[in-house]
Parts: sequence; C-alpha cells; structure tokens
Amino acid sequence: MPGLKRSFDTDAALRHVSEHCFTSTGSERVGIELELITYPSHNPSEIVDFPALKTAATSATSRGPLGAGSIISFEPGGQVEVSSVPHAGAASACMATAKDERELLKRLSEGGFSVHSTAIDPILDRPRVVGGQRYEAMERGFDSRNRFGRQMMRNTAALQVNIDLGGDGQTRWETAHNIGPMLIAAFANSPMAAGRPTPWKSTRMAIWSAIDPSRTMPALGASGYVADWTNFALAAQVLFMKATETRFVPITSAFSFRRWIEQGHELGYPTEDDFAYHLTTLFPPVRAKGWLEIRVIDSLPAPWWRVATALTCVLLQDADALDKAADLISKSKDLWTEAWSSGLDHPTLAQAADACFVAVMDAMPTSRVDITTASAISDYYERFIARRRTPADEQIDLMSAKIGP
Repeated sequence: MPGLKRSFDTDAALRHVSEHCFTSTGSERVGIELELITYPSHNPSEIVDFPALKTAATSATSRGPLGAGSIISFEPGGQVEVSSVPHAGAASACMATAKDERELLKRLSEGGFSVHSTAIDPILDRPRVVGGQRYEAMERGFDSRNRFGRQMMRNTAALQVNIDLGGDGQTRWETAHNIGPMLIAAFANSPMAAGRPTPWKSTRMAIWSAIDPSRTMPALGASGYVADWTNFALAAQVLFMKATETRFVPITSAFSFRRWIEQGHELGYPTEDDFAYHLTTLFPPVRAKGWLEIRVIDSLPAPWWRVATALTCVLLQDADALDKAADLISKSKDLWTEAWSSGLDHPTLAQAADACFVAVMDAMPTSRVDITTASAISDYYERFIARRRTPADEQIDLMSAKIGP
C-alpha cells in the first residue's frame, strides 16, 4: 500500500526484479497452465452458474484434489485454469497435466459443464461471474481505455508454458521472445467471435495486443533481461492502486509507475509491495515471475497443447535444435502483428514454423519428449504445418461449410 514518504526508487525496482523475477537460473523445470472456456452443457449460450461450476470442479470433500497435483483456479468469465506443479522437463509436465485435465473434464461433465475447443468464447461479452475488489478495479481501469480489457478477462483462454531460465538467462530471455510470433502463428485457434469470422487467425492475441501496449507489448530490449523487465515495468501504466487491504482504486488516466515514483499520488508514494503488485498486472508475451511465463499460445484441445508445450521447451532447451531453425526464426521474430493476423498464411512465418517443427522432430530421439507427445507433434506437423494451416483454418472451414455457398 502507498506510503506518505518516498521510500522506493528505480534502483530499488531494479534490485527487486533481480532478486524476485529471475531466480531460476541453472534450473530446467517446466510448468503448464491450461485455460478452458466453460459453458453449461445444455446451452452453450447460457451464462455459467459460477457457484455450480466451482463446486463441480473443486469439490474436495467428494472428489479430492487432482491426482497429479495441479491447482484449479478461475478466471473472471468462468474460465477454468489448470496449473501444474513444476516438473523436471516437458515429458513429465505433459503427462501429469494431461492426467489432471482428463480428471477435470470428467468432473465438469458430471456437473453439467462442457468446454469450448477454441481460445475465445463464441459468445462475446459474457458477464464477469467471478467477483472481488481486484477484478472490479482492474475492469474499471481497462474500461477507461477501451473495451478490449474486459473481453480479455471474460472471453479469452490461453496455454501458458512456464520454464526456468536454464544456464544462460539472457539467451533464454531473447529466444523466448524470438520464437513468439512463430508460436502465435503455428497454434492460432481463435478466428471467430460472436459467431462470425474476425480479421485475425488469433483473435485472442489481437485482443490482448489492443488492451494497453504499455503492459502487453514485448518486453525485450537491449539492456539485458533484468534491466529490460525493470524498464518495461516502470514504463507501464498503473492499472489500479491498493489503497487498503480491501480497497482498490482504479487509475483511469495515463500514469506510469515511473511517474508514480517521481511525483507521487494523492494516495501516497509507491512501496516495494506496490511494485510487486504492479508486476502482476503486466501481460506481455513473455513475463518474468522467477521463471519465464510464455503467454503467446492460444488455448488448444488435447493433444495439441502438448505439441505446443513440447515444441516451446525443446527450442528453448536444446541448442542444436534451435540452431537448425535459427535463420528462419531471425526472419520471423518481429512479425507479431502478422502472426495473429495471418497465421501461417504469411510465408515467412510458415517457413519458420516448418523449420522449427522439423528441428524439434529431429531432436526427439534425444530430447525429453514422451512417446504420446512425440506422436502428436508428428501428427500436428502433417495435419497443419506441412499444409500451412492451423486449427483456426479448420474452424473457418467448418463455419464456411455450415453457411454454404
């Protein structure tokens, strides 16, 4: 909470980032977060009854925790999130998360709920069903800018791959950003909203990018990963301030955290706790949380989310595989807008995706990829990448077939 006197400055911000946001150098753990858009099984357009959804998903008295240890949480629009514990590699992470996803889907089905296989709710503008002062302040802050923030909160779902920094944090920081456009394009899975095609193959990423560039643009700079993340956080607009433990004040005009440090606010000057809280409101393609949280991939049905997870991990952890695709990655690394707009219709992104898949498939005999996921990678390559298609293209084809000539 803000203080009456200045007690936190930019040097302290740099220290905080170094000590808390990049703590996993030398480690190679992997975690997975699956976000699933839910709806009542009897009527996909009906609003989710959140208490019933929560009971179906988490009733510990009758069902117990998920068997492989994943945590269940909920996003504002009723999206269910499965967050795995850290695992020693992609194989273990994929197998454990798949087990927990199956158990969750069984619980939801028995409770009268189903999940969409896309990354954006077909019924746009659902109400927020999860309450709380934080979400209310966040939504008011977003609404003062545009409509996209509330759409992100209520209507989108992603696959998030969490990976430690490995032996060279700077290289992994750069690589995670450089493969971002290719990952968006290769796994685009949200081409429609409100029952109609949009101009984008990944409408989810288009929405995210439009919220507030100061908090959603790539954080990669030229100063090294600690300074990059610090500078990004200081330049980002303050979304809300935590005035008390129960009172959150939305900030509805442009007001960066750096400005808050330098000029203060009527509520006071920021503390280190305020900075730490501010970091939780930043949503760039790659976020530093002690590990790297890679946020660019659309939510995908099984087994395709395993493909995206393994591809990401192998490219980040296997220097030889990365080197084989490095030339085409370097050509596609800045094509963020083209990635969510065109997917693999863009030739440079299609070539980069093909090179990355081939490199990863070549590396599978020696990489830590389980048999089920390895088979799914090959299937995805033949069904999509080799044909310059993604799940978004299949959705578009299905819609076209329903509409007819």
